[in-house]
Amino acid sequence: MMKKTKIVVIEDEPDILKVIEYNLSKEGFEVCSALDGEEGQHLVKKKSLTSYF
Repeated sequence: MMKKTKIVVIEDEPDILKVIEYNLSKEGFEVCSALDGEEGQHLVKKKSLTSYF
């Protein structure tokens, strides 16, 4: 079984964030999301991540 790529998405608009999470999850990514940069930085440090945007 292939390991999912982990991605952090930082977006301050909750509705847009939900759409991005849905689409990336649908494509097979493990999505961690944050509503601001501070929360996003915490996630990047806390988890072993492949990508973030």
